[in-house]
Amino acid sequence: MPMEIDSKLPEVGVTIFTVMSKLANDHGAINLSQGFPDYKIDWNAVKDHLSPKTRLMILNSPHNPSGSVLLEDDMQALKHILNSADVLILSDEVYEHIIFDDVIHESISRHPELASRSFVVSSFGKTYHTTGWKIGYCLSDEPDVAFSRRITIDHGVASIPVSAFYHDHTDHRVVRFCFAKKNETLERAAEKLCRI
Repeated sequence: MPMEIDSKLPEVGVTIFTVMSKLANDHGAINLSQGFPDYKIDWNAVKDHLSPKTRLMILNSPHNPSGSVLLEDDMQALKHILNSADVLILSDEVYEHIIFDDVIHESISRHPELASRSFVVSSFGKTYHTTGWKIGYCLSDEPDVAFSRRITIDHGVASIPVSAFYHDHTDHRVVRFCFAKKNETLERAAEKLCRI
């Protein structure tokens, strides 16, 4: 015998979005139950808003919470826009491995013209589905020695370029921060790094 549920919602089930949209229309309600805007970047608007004062562009792909993903044509548009601009890119790519529908993740780092001006931020927590870890990393095209010198001199936080540990100075563009410090020291360093 089928279970009967006393509900004010007719035909609740796989058609819930259709049912709720009709219910909203029937009662003049504002329908927030379904439908997604086209979360695409208007590159003409981006170009119109760039100015000589623009120093950094922040991108997020795959985007949270919309799920929108930058595609090859987006990368081409970005290259074109930034061709004559002195603008850095901070590319938040922490959800790079959480893409569906056979879409390919277009990392900024796959495009040499963009990689040379970019910092790519990723996350072990998101990659390994352990979001509580809060452990991320940043990739850059800048050699590790130059990066270590720059953040020490310009921003007051010292690091060790890992290439110094290789006999041939192989540069994997990795720096080492020591976290065996007092909390106050780490908090001061984090404050400085967050201002970059």
